[in-house]
Amino acid sequence: MKRLKRQTIKQGWTNNLYFINWIAAWTYTLLCVVLSVFGTTLEIADYSFVSVGLPLVWAEVSVFTGFMVWKTKAENLQKMKNFEVIENDPDFEVIGFE
Repeated sequence: MKRLKRQTIKQGWTNNLYFINWIAAWTYTLLCVVLSVFGTTLEIADYSFVSVGLPLVWAEVSVFTGFMVWKTKAENLQKMKNFEVIENDPDFEVIGFE
């Protein structure tokens, strides 16, 4: 558990927020399942929290996932641009890769 905590602390804010978002979505999903199963016992007449809430929760997770993919792609492109600039520099010498 300590290793996971250290690794989570080392991650950036958006990665931590994505993890929290993902946990919250699964918690809401499990809560909906439990309430649906025990709905007759609890006398729940309206199940709109399932038909409206679940698509909204998972749509938000999907949008955030798309943002994370876009952000990672942009960061990797920036790294590749920087590497191409270094690679084309005549003073730059790669050692050990022959």
